Amino acid sequence: MSPAGPRLNKSLRLGQEELERTQTLLEALPYSSEAELLAEAARRGLLLLEAEALGVNRALLAQRLRTLLLPAFELLVEQDALPALLNAYRAAPQTPRPAPPAAPPPVIVDAVKQDLASFGSGFLDDDDDAAFDAAIAQSGYDL
Repeated sequence: MSPAGPRLNKSLRLGQEELERTQTLLEALPYSSEAELLAEAARRGLLLLEAEALGVNRALLAQRLRTLLLPAFELLVEQDALPALLNAYRAAPQTPRPAPPAAPPPVIVDAVKQDLASFGSGFLDDDDDAAFDAAIAQSGYDL
């Protein structure tokens, strides 16, 4: 039993062109058998058909289709064969996102500065560097 449930055998009718394409793909892709290749083709084809259906989880479908279609889009770009709609989107100038506003400078209220000073500290603790240096020098500790 597969993770998705039991596998059912179904028959499929292919024309000569599809049979030849299947053989070519078997030689080019890492599928171990014709059945494995055709099962994968059916899964991918059903995803594409699901895009036309109503009532499907469109977010999940978009996620699945994105990984499925990426090689196809790369081929279309390489061959300069994108559909006109996608070409127009690709050619449209990208508007840069505005930079976030700069943070306003901090506002230090005089009352807060005085409160910090009453605890023996300054805002950036730069106010008493000379006193600190003198106390360290007098103590004999070498920092």
